[in-house]
Amino acid sequence: MTRILARYLSAVILRHYLLFTLMTVVVASLIEFLENRDGLLDDPNVSMLDALKFSVLSAPGIFSLLAGFIALVSVLIAATTLLRHSELKAMLAAGLGQKQLLLALVPAAAAMLGFHFLMENAVLPRAAAELREWGIGKTWKGQLGDTEAIWSREGDRIIAVHRLRQRDRALLGVEVFTLGKSGDLRWHLSAPVARLDAGDLVIPEGVRTMAGRARPTRLRNLRFATSLDFDTLALMAPRPGQMSVWSIARVLNQSRATSHPRHVYELWWHKKLAAPMTTALAVLLLAPLIERLHRIGGIPFLLGGLAAGFCYFVADAILAGLGEAGLVQPAVAAWAMPCLLALLIVLLPASDPVAVRNR
Repeated sequence: MTRILARYLSAVILRHYLLFTLMTVVVASLIEFLENRDGLLDDPNVSMLDALKFSVLSAPGIFSLLAGFIALVSVLIAATTLLRHSELKAMLAAGLGQKQLLLALVPAAAAMLGFHFLMENAVLPRAAAELREWGIGKTWKGQLGDTEAIWSREGDRIIAVHRLRQRDRALLGVEVFTLGKSGDLRWHLSAPVARLDAGDLVIPEGVRTMAGRARPTRLRNLRFATSLDFDTLALMAPRPGQMSVWSIARVLNQSRATSHPRHVYELWWHKKLAAPMTTALAVLLLAPLIERLHRIGGIPFLLGGLAAGFCYFVADAILAGLGEAGLVQPAVAAWAMPCLLALLIVLLPASDPVAVRNR
């Protein structure tokens, strides 16, 4: 009986999950398109097909941002649907206990966990990389100030790279800072484009400003020795939230050049694992709450679940912000709320099917 119930519950929950995911992502993608319509529609080289491509490439990032909310609402709607069609009452009247319901929910939880993990660690990194390379939308607005630079220090020299161009392996928006023995700035060089060649940073043309001098000097054909390579810089180019768990692990293992402090990468490594786990736990939480849903009714349960979910995600966002600021350990910031949710599933008292059957 548990196997039949598992198939049925999985079908109901996954159907609502996929439909609500599609609806939410489509609406949010439309809003994203409208926010970037000036950069898309005003460019004569951008067609309507390109606009559609932009919406498709934006969808994984939108899903990543809203995944927890989507899972929560989907589970709440699926639960109220079961109550409205009296299926929930039939399950409880048949004598199903909390443990049996929990086992029946495992397939749906596993499927949603796998889908979320795949989106976070496979689809999102590729889509974000294509958007950066394309150069349209909020990911890259054509101004160096709108991007996060990749920084590397080698001896008395600091190098900042604002953008990479994959097709010809060019470095765009390059800055070189040379420091004195006491750490004071000696001179600063900025160049629109540079390349890496045989262990050297090659700058065809740049502008150098000496410390204490107002007038800059234009220089040509400069070369600086460096241990950087294009593949390392490409690994560092995405924001940590747009990287896969494997890419973040590579950054942590060999990080010379970074665009963020190390603890930020550690936080997102944990978040890439904790976020899909939260989605699965949202499904499993339904097991200890089913009998309570039968008592309080569908609408109060839905509203109460949304309120509790809002508080949960606000607390999770606060912890993530503290983790990025370095005020909380990355593992604690990422796993505190999922662990609290798992503890709630374990500690909530089991429902009493006999009491339900006698009502």
